[in-house]
Amino acid sequence: MKTIFVVPFFGILAHVFATSNENRNCLEVRAMAGFNISKFFNGNWYVTHARNPASPITCAAFHTGKAQGDTFIIQYGNNEDEEGQDSGRCQGAMENEGDQKVPFICNNGNSTFQIDITIIDTDYNNLAVSYRCIKIGGTFIEDNYLVLSRKNTIEEIPESVENLLPNQVTLSECRLILEVEEGDEVEEVEEEEEEEEEKVDEIIKTEIL
Repeated sequence: MKTIFVVPFFGILAHVFATSNENRNCLEVRAMAGFNISKFFNGNWYVTHARNPASPITCAAFHTGKAQGDTFIIQYGNNEDEEGQDSGRCQGAMENEGDQKVPFICNNGNSTFQIDITIIDTDYNNLAVSYRCIKIGGTFIEDNYLVLSRKNTIEEIPESVENLLPNQVTLSECRLILEVEEGDEVEEVEEEEEEEEEKVDEIIKTEIL
């Protein structure tokens, strides 16, 4: 039996089938050299373009920040009352310096899933090119190449950015970027959440082995 999930996967609202891609795997994509995880996962990012979608996509803003220790968090969605604006929280950490991807465990209240994020290139202050892959229970669900911006506007992709993508990848603009409410910030993780973070770390280690 197929299970349908409707969640913002690292900025994109999508319908996916949990069993539709069991024979596929996440791609091994080379990350940028010298990637600074603290500079990237800090502040707001907006998805503006994604790999040639079969249908128009709705992109969402997300907030990033550092929690305790080496753990980083992603929060997406800011108004559960508006149609299409789900909300959730992801926690993850780079296991070793120089790792090619950052695994996050996410929960939106309805489901728990893993997002592996690889930053192909970024200047940290304006644009970023990323590859992200979604897994649920170790099963491949969906992947995509994304262009991210610090601004909530869709602009033409610089040629230098397009040249970073594989030849077969074509990007399309998002139909809509959901707004971020002014003043939204990632909440600091309180001391009582330490136990929860330890559990997340264990899940991450299990998933990437």
